Amino acid sequence: MGAEIGGGVKSEPNVVPFCDVLLVLLIIFMIITPMVASGVVVRLPEALHTTNQPEPSNMVYVGIAIDPVTKKPRYYISNRGKIEEIKILDDLGPKLADALETLPSKVVYIKADKEITFDVISDVLVKIRSEGVEVLGILTEKATE
Repeated sequence: MGAEIGGGVKSEPNVVPFCDVLLVLLIIFMIITPMVASGVVVRLPEALHTTNQPEPSNMVYVGIAIDPVTKKPRYYISNRGKIEEIKILDDLGPKLADALETLPSKVVYIKADKEITFDVISDVLVKIRSEGVEVLGILTEKATE
């Protein structure tokens, strides 16, 4: 009753293990994705009198973070959510010019770690001003009173 006449050997792939592996990978990525930090971790200084941040998708900011191993500053530029590390401070000017060429107004925000010294920030300010930036803002956290 269950036998086929002249059936021969069938070479069909068994996709069940493949589907199992894909489901496990999907679950792993669903768990890990929210844990991945987007952007550069910078502990901003606190200020009492602040205004709300601009829309992140429309802003260009230069980030300065402390390398946890070497304790030296690391520079980043963010353009519409895309973050790019700058290895040498002299490369900031051309990369900033590329980021600002598509924007209607030249507005740049600095996002510096609170442990960064002013001499590092002043070097970055000089590079930003040399690119003809019209408005320069500094991002801080709102202080709790």
